[in-house]
Amino acid sequence: KGYCFLLDQSLRQLQRIPDTLAECHKHVTDIALLIDGSGSINPEDFTKMKTFLSEIMKRFHNTDTQFALMQYSHGFREHFDFSQYRRSRDPDHLLRSVVQLTGWTYTATAIRKVVQELFTSWKGARDEATKVLIVITDGEKSGDPLSYSDAIPEAERAGIIRYAIGVSHGCAEN
Repeated sequence: KGYCFLLDQSLRQLQRIPDTLAECHKHVTDIALLIDGSGSINPEDFTKMKTFLSEIMKRFHNTDTQFALMQYSHGFREHFDFSQYRRSRDPDHLLRSVVQLTGWTYTATAIRKVVQELFTSWKGARDEATKVLIVITDGEKSGDPLSYSDAIPEAERAGIIRYAIGVSHGCAEN
């Protein structure tokens, strides 16, 4: 996706192939961050998660990417939605009040909540955007009344690309 140059024996440029490059398309992306705040997450790892989230958001600052954040355990806390992110794009300010919930780990239920409640126009999600869900967890789902087979097909039907990031030593065991 770059140029090739045809040079003569004196290394002077004879031709550039192609003559010009196509302009890069701007990608509109909505990223929902779903973080495990259950009791199986070490408080130190939870703090590292917040730092990681801040760094991710800073890297996308000058792009057409917006974020939303929900934390889960057996309870759920929406920290900010896409509309709130647009009003205050400062990650440190947005993450300052995030405190670990503790409790059980309802990962499948949390995924369903994000699909149904965050990726909506009234929360600032954009129809034309590529939708991404990043789940950060230790992988220890516990007490959740839903299974992944209940939540994942819903995310797939909504066209949401999903990634999971493991934290702490628990993710190596699961």
